[in-house]
Amino acid sequence: MSLPQSAGVAAYRNLLRAVRVAFHGDHRVMTAAHEQARSQFEAGRSLEAGSKEWEEKVKHANDVAVVLRQGVIQGEKVQEDEKYQLRIHKDIRLGDNESIKQSRMPGKKANSFKALKKGGCGSA
Repeated sequence: MSLPQSAGVAAYRNLLRAVRVAFHGDHRVMTAAHEQARSQFEAGRSLEAGSKEWEEKVKHANDVAVVLRQGVIQGEKVQEDEKYQLRIHKDIRLGDNESIKQSRMPGKKANSFKALKKGGCGSA
């Protein structure tokens, strides 16, 4: 197996691992994601390894794997409440909310949730 081909196989495996991490415990969604990944890689099988289009597809697969690992959180509704139990794993990228706390315009307060409920951004 040449180096470009092994990069394609590595991207495929990386994507399948990310699917397993992101959708752990949700067999239906995990199966659908595996099938989608397989169909996309099968569709690209005719591409020449190392070509520009092939490299874009490999990069896309690796990018999707990163998003699945770091940006997908599953939630399950708790039966007795209107709450959800989130499954946050070690790879999830957690922010510090600093960008939300900062006002977009100097001298103005950031829009609050109460303002949004009353009729939109900036309304009192």
